[in-house]
Amino acid sequence: MWPQPVMGFFWNFVLPLLPLSFLMTPVLWRAVCPLATLNMLAANPRGRQLPSEVMRWAGWPAMLMLVVLVPARHLGLNHEPMAFTALVLGAALVACVLGRQYQARAGFCNLICPVLPVERLYGQLPLADIGNPRCSDCTVCTPRGCPDLAGSKTLPQLLGPLRKERGWLMTATGVFACAFPGFIAGYFRVPDGASAMTTYASVIGWSLFSWLLLGSAARVTSLASRVALPLYGALAAALYFWFAAPGALTTVDARGAYVLPVLRAALLLLVGAWFVRTQRLAVRATRG
Repeated sequence: MWPQPVMGFFWNFVLPLLPLSFLMTPVLWRAVCPLATLNMLAANPRGRQLPSEVMRWAGWPAMLMLVVLVPARHLGLNHEPMAFTALVLGAALVACVLGRQYQARAGFCNLICPVLPVERLYGQLPLADIGNPRCSDCTVCTPRGCPDLAGSKTLPQLLGPLRKERGWLMTATGVFACAFPGFIAGYFRVPDGASAMTTYASVIGWSLFSWLLLGSAARVTSLASRVALPLYGALAAALYFWFAAPGALTTVDARGAYVLPVLRAALLLLVGAWFVRTQRLAVRATRG
C-alpha cells in the first residue's frame, strides 16, 4: 500500500510547491524537472527547430494537454498507482521521442508540456533572474517565447504587437489567462471518483465562464495586457493556494485551529506582493 501515501504527498504537497517556484522564476523547475532532463538527454543536435510561424499557435497544444490531464486526476491519477505510473511512463516516452525529433526543448518543454502555460503566466515577471544551466549553450531551438531565454520578455514576445491592443485576448496566452481562474475553481469543486462527464463539465464550464467574465471585463475597460495578465495570473494563483492549502496541511499532518488561516493569509500576501511588483516593473519599463 506504500504507493498511496507517496502519491498523496506528491499531488497534495510537492505539486503545490511548483506555483510558488514559478512566481520566483520558472527556470528553477525547468532546470530540475525529470521530464525536461529526459528531453534534453534525448535531444538531437540535428533535430528540427520550431519555425517562427508555429509560435502563433504554439500555446494551444500545451493548453489542450492541461485540460485533458488535470481533470483526469479525479478519475484515477490521484489515487490509482497503475494510472499514475502509466502517466509518468507515457510522459517520459513522449519527452524522449520529441527530444529525438527536435533540438533541445523545442518539441516537449516548449510546445506540449502541460505545465508550460502555467510557467509562462506565473513567471511573466519572475522575482529572480537566473539562467538555466541546461541551456548554457543556447541553440535558439524556440525562436521566441522560451522562458529559459526570454525571461520577463516571454509573454511580450509571444503576443507581439497584439499586446498593445485588444487582440491579445484571443491569443493562446490571453485565452489561458482569462480561463485559468475558472479552470482551478472547476477542478476543486469536483471530488475524486466523480464521473468523467461531471469532472470535465465542471472544469470546462467554469473555464468558459471565467473566460467570458474576465475577457469581457478586460475588453470593456480596455485593460492593457501588461496589467490584465499579471492580475489574472495573481487571481489564479490565489485561488489555487486557497483550495490546495488544506490538502497540503493534511498530508504533512499539520494541525491547529490557526494553521490553515495563517497559511492561506501568508500565501495570499505573497501573491499580492508579486502582483504589486509586476506593476512597478511594468511602469519602470514603460517609462524607460
